[in-house]
Amino acid sequence: MTSKSRNFFLVIAVLLILITLNQFFLDEVKNTFYIVTSPIQNIFWKKGEEFSGFLQTLVKIKSLKIENEELLKQNQELLRIIGEVKDLRKENQALKEVLNLEIEKDFELILVEVISKETDGDFILISKGSEDGISENMPVITKEKIVVGTVEKVYKNFSRISLLSNQKSSFDVEIQNKEGDEIYGLAQGQGDLRIRLKFVPQEEKITEGDVVFTTVLAGIFPKGLLVGEIEEVKKSDLSAFQEAEINPYFKKNLSEILFVIKSFVPKKEL
Repeated sequence: MTSKSRNFFLVIAVLLILITLNQFFLDEVKNTFYIVTSPIQNIFWKKGEEFSGFLQTLVKIKSLKIENEELLKQNQELLRIIGEVKDLRKENQALKEVLNLEIEKDFELILVEVISKETDGDFILISKGSEDGISENMPVITKEKIVVGTVEKVYKNFSRISLLSNQKSSFDVEIQNKEGDEIYGLAQGQGDLRIRLKFVPQEEKITEGDVVFTTVLAGIFPKGLLVGEIEEVKKSDLSAFQEAEINPYFKKNLSEILFVIKSFVPKKEL
């Protein structure tokens, strides 16, 4: 074997030895690195899993929040529908009672609800207005045909009612006494839910408990609506007329449901 051949094989052998040693040392270095860093890697691995779980929990919480908000909206909508059903049931009951009393045969009515009461000034606010066909001066009554007052101010969706006891209220009335006589006078509001009867001739006999009705003499109200009862009669030798206090029926019958008389044909007094 020539020297060149020997040298060639020697180089090859050295290279093989170096490659083997390099692989051995590389594996050893890696092994040592893994030994040193494995606890740290283990911590990060676990924390990574925990963080991943935390992120998933946040996603679930957000999803539950969205679901709860949606359920809340649905619950509020359901409550609104239930409220509307109750209102319709209440209105239907009121209309049924009116039908049983046959009031609809006498008048064209608009059902309304009382929204608020203003004791200062003797006004109430009702739930319908010009969009519902209500206009000023329309009479307002209960289902028992008790007159409450008249429409004083009309808005788009609401109306203000002036009660009979308002100080600006003045209307003709008929008193039916215990003998069955028909006596006429003028009722005037005194404020604070009080009404006074005036201009009743001294010779007419009126007493406590006599019932007061509306007339059509001034065209303000239909004939025969209930106003109230005579409470106290006041006479004076210095006047040709006697006066009395009227206890208005609407004070005890100012319910949530009222009726606006949209139209009526005044009948002449007999």
